[in-house]
Amino acid sequence: MVCPKALIRQYAAHSAEFNRLAEMFAVENELVVVYADSGRCSTVERQTIESGENKRCDEYVQLFRSLGVDWAYVDDTPVYLSVYSEGLLPGLRKGFVYAPAATVLNGVIQTDTKYHGRSGVIYVPLGDGWYIFLD
Repeated sequence: MVCPKALIRQYAAHSAEFNRLAEMFAVENELVVVYADSGRCSTVERQTIESGENKRCDEYVQLFRSLGVDWAYVDDTPVYLSVYSEGLLPGLRKGFVYAPAATVLNGVIQTDTKYHGRSGVIYVPLGDGWYIFLD
């Protein structure tokens, strides 16, 4: 299981890569889903392409792998990058989310990683429109 504090450290150590992803998200118009584990991406036309067949897909896959991200939808805001997911219980979905306008987040924004007895998604701000999410 991935610890929320590890996600915070990961962002701090790799903020340049996260900011590169933010730049890519801003201009994305072809790819919809990136699956880093299989090295594939899905297009708007619902076609699956291998990362070796598409430079943009390859760049996403390489960045996701270097950041420990399993998959993400990249064609909408906010963009959720899944790092850990298991079952349906609270605390078993974790990752990063890019939301340049925090108002689009549906959940509680707080500065610590504790659940405080709440249910639903908790967002912890990291900077530059990036958050970790705990669900």
